[in-house]
Amino acid sequence: MNPNPELVKQVAEEFKAIDNAPPIAYGTTVPTCHFCGRIIEGEAKHVETLRQEDGSVHERFAGGCCV
Repeated sequence: MNPNPELVKQVAEEFKAIDNAPPIAYGTTVPTCHFCGRIIEGEAKHVETLRQEDGSVHERFAGGCCV
């Protein structure tokens, strides 16, 4: 069974687009809203600073989505 040539071309173009895509930074390098979890585009607004019983400090930020 021979695949459709247009489909083969489309798959090749999609693989090329994937190979040339910019890298995605994962983990703590991607700023996310501490309320809804969306990636923050632009400036994050400091909302509050929480001090834990063990002495650690946790700052919460919001993006334009939840400000």
